[in-house]
Amino acid sequence: MFALLILAITSISIPIDSWQNEMVDELRVRGMYLTKFTGVKPYYTGRFEIPERELKNVENWLLSRIMSETRFLEAAWVYDTINTARVKVNIFYEDEYFNLFLQPIFKVGKDSLHPRKLFKDIVAADYERAYIRFSPGDFNLLIGRERISLGPSPYDNLLLSGKGIPLDMIMGSYESHFFKLTMLFSRLEDIYDKEVDFVGDTTTYKTNQFRYITIKRVDFSLKDLFEWAGLDLTHFVDAMSLGFSDVCVFGGENVFPDLYYLNPLTLGYLSQWTRGDDSNTLWCLDGRIDFRGLSFYAQWLIDDYQYSKDINAEPNHTGWNLGIQSADPFGLKNSFITAEYSRVSRWTYTYFRPVGRYNYYELPLGHPDGPGFDKISFRTVYHLNRNWDIISRFSYRRKGETNIETLWPIPEMPRVPGTFFPDNNFLSGVVERSMDFRFGLRYYRLPQVSLHTEIGYSTVANYQHIEGKRKGFLAINMGISLRI
Repeated sequence: MFALLILAITSISIPIDSWQNEMVDELRVRGMYLTKFTGVKPYYTGRFEIPERELKNVENWLLSRIMSETRFLEAAWVYDTINTARVKVNIFYEDEYFNLFLQPIFKVGKDSLHPRKLFKDIVAADYERAYIRFSPGDFNLLIGRERISLGPSPYDNLLLSGKGIPLDMIMGSYESHFFKLTMLFSRLEDIYDKEVDFVGDTTTYKTNQFRYITIKRVDFSLKDLFEWAGLDLTHFVDAMSLGFSDVCVFGGENVFPDLYYLNPLTLGYLSQWTRGDDSNTLWCLDGRIDFRGLSFYAQWLIDDYQYSKDINAEPNHTGWNLGIQSADPFGLKNSFITAEYSRVSRWTYTYFRPVGRYNYYELPLGHPDGPGFDKISFRTVYHLNRNWDIISRFSYRRKGETNIETLWPIPEMPRVPGTFFPDNNFLSGVVERSMDFRFGLRYYRLPQVSLHTEIGYSTVANYQHIEGKRKGFLAINMGISLRI
């Protein structure tokens, strides 16, 4: 009864950067499957399925935080290598099948994140999220600006992380008992650049070029699919899901969207094979398996894959991610941990055509760390009671010098015999090594207020890829959400 009452209060899209996403995952690990399809975020609470059973204390706490009313005002202050403050205002309206959401943002500071058009070199304002949503039955259509993440990781997914500039887009989905189809189309920023750009190219002719991105994704609830097919293969598993995504970044001088890309049943790689297409295509296969109290997830990103030996020694451009989540590990009640490892090869996300590089206003569309890195991270949370959480984080990252704007290492169109990709397909140049420690508290006084405070310390060896340069800095992160 309590859970159904909460559901009736509000239906929201949980922001990509909200701690509520962690709580959806934790409830899943604890056996409460609010959604079958965890590969597409933001989660829309209006489609959550609340179990009709008596809830444990910690489940009640988490559910009340997830389903709480939308805050009118959110403010945050971050101090580390930069000093930035943000204020967001949430304006919304909803009825049974329609939702309108506006989130203006005001920023003071000079970080690289949205918004970035500064007034007096320090102040910026824009819309962080602004959309209308239609959700009749099993269909969902979103038009406007939103941050989207694709993949099972609760933090940084490889294909679309949602951590860069928010996309202005049209996004539609259809959700059945055991599968979900999703399609997204967005226009990226226009560029003035060369048609191709690689090491040794001496051409200087540039043109104004349009850029676009299309994403097609299908998610399966495998346990439901097996049961629908009359198979009982997963009696020892609580839930199991599988997702496949196909992304195309394309464009050029006076190029407009091709109907081929807007067909939800066509694949980008097939387009390249059959049409000699110039789009940059990425595929990603991901999955998750849930046992009671323990979950595993994985994803494999394919930017380019060599099906036979390449005469120019081009390597595979891939990335992968593995994660494990556990509730109440080692008998420690009311606790939750996540451990994750990510690795992306050197030339992933890059491209010899500037129009096809996998970025948006110079920030990665995929993993925020771009190409040529690996990272291991641990996150823990301990729920003291309904109002207080203790949180901690640790990460260690190695990052090579390659970034998405790094020039393609060999000539293209046509390739030149005797030119080769570098032997090292992982970390390149002077490798930057960083460690980050964080400790913090969260306080919830729902529905009026929630507070977040975190303090940490980071150390970086070979800072900014300068051999022997070291840097250490204090980090402080504070946030407040208010319902007025």
